Amino acid sequence: MTIKTALILGATGVVGTHLVKELSNSNNYKEIHLVTRREIESKEPNFEVHVVEFDNLVRYADLFNVTDVFICLGTTIKKANRKKLFVKLIMNLLLKRRKWRKPLMLRNFSS
Repeated sequence: MTIKTALILGATGVVGTHLVKELSNSNNYKEIHLVTRREIESKEPNFEVHVVEFDNLVRYADLFNVTDVFICLGTTIKKANRKKLFVKLIMNLLLKRRKWRKPLMLRNFSS
């Protein structure tokens, strides 16, 4: 059995919260890194919380040394003001990932 590790971007949002709950009930992951904009409390022993600046995600590239990445980022279109801005926010983050010097050795990448 492969030892799996995961990283969840946006663990405090609607989708991220459900994923965190699902993974907390699973024994499939040795460690799970929750990447958020703000501090959150986690009582799960295999969860580690990382508060990051999403505008400068490259600084945290080492966090991506996991087997599985789940992207649960987003904002409501109402909060983003326009659908175009909403799409731009998500795409900018994904495109920045391609510029990192160190290649990611991911087995699964879900967004």
